Order: sequence, then structure tokens, then C-alpha cells
Amino acid sequence: VDLWGTQVTGDGLAALEGSRVRWLRLGGTRVDDTAFASLDSFPSLHILELTSTGVTPAFLPHLARVAPKLQRLAIDGTKAESEAGVEL
Repeated sequence: VDLWGTQVTGDGLAALEGSRVRWLRLGGTRVDDTAFASLDSFPSLHILELTSTGVTPAFLPHLARVAPKLQRLAIDGTKAESEAGVEL
């Protein structure tokens, strides 16, 4: 699902929860940490692009639950980018 540059927020992502989305492109959106409280509700997610969004290091614990399934994560241009120890 390519939502790059749209006005989508965490509320908009809620409509996708439980779906078989494998690729979620959210760069340049209004998505922030609160959007990912239920990140594990995307069981098929393999690629997550969050470039230039409002995610911070507070997002990382949510990420830990799905990190083993992710093949690619893009958090460049976010406050979470500078957090040490993020490896996939």
C-alpha cells in the first residue's frame, strides 16, 4: 500500500489492521508513534517505509514485535533514525 505524501494518520491506518499488507509506504505522512500501538496486527508486513514521518525512539518497542518478519525498514529523516542499535 503506497500512501507516500498523503494526509493519512494513525486513524487511517486502523482501517488496514489485520489485512495482508506486505508493503506499507508511509513516508511524508502525518503518521507518528501512536499509529503503531498495534503494529503486530499486520501479520504479513515485510517492508515498512516511514521516511520523514513523526516517529521517534518511542516507536522502537512496537517495532521489536514485528522486526523478525521485516525485510526492510526505512526511518531516515525521523527522530528514531538516530537511535542506536536498530538492526534488521
